[in-house]
Amino acid sequence: MFVRPKTTIDGKKRRYLVESYRDKTTRKPRQRHIAYVDLWPKKDIARLIRMVKKCRDALVNSERPENTKAYKRVALDKAVTLDKAIKKFKRDMRVKLVPSRNKVDRRRLDADTGIRHLQNARIPVNPFCESISLLMRAASNIRELENKAKMIAWPDDKLDSFIAFSKFIHDKHEEALRLLNAKTMK
Repeated sequence: MFVRPKTTIDGKKRRYLVESYRDKTTRKPRQRHIAYVDLWPKKDIARLIRMVKKCRDALVNSERPENTKAYKRVALDKAVTLDKAIKKFKRDMRVKLVPSRNKVDRRRLDADTGIRHLQNARIPVNPFCESISLLMRAASNIRELENKAKMIAWPDDKLDSFIAFSKFIHDKHEEALRLLNAKTMK
């Protein structure tokens, strides 16, 4: 097995792990793609190579005609467990190297398993933009509080008329929604 570099059509450089083997029927040399290893450290690539070699050896032992059925079954079970371990290792490496979003320690959902996991986030691009958004949010909260404070100073008859008017508008809105739903159902 070896790592092959490749430049894609759009100019990105990719690295992937390739295994050489002979086709059983034609006896011609072939190559099999194992995994993309773009940002993987060398020790993790070596670990994946060891795992794949162990899995291939177990598969070969399960196919040898001179072995007993029990030995073949045990070798096949070992190959299946190693294959599951390889898939989990690839998934873990992919999750570990995925760039995270803009919040610190956001919980992300893994597409394969559906399990949530913590992942550190990147630093915001521009702290000035972050502070502006915080100021805007604070200003809107202050405006809401000012409006509530103005309503407290209203007289009782004005509050009653406002409540009745808002109920009337809410009822008309619900009636319009019911009519719209009835028209779409026809």
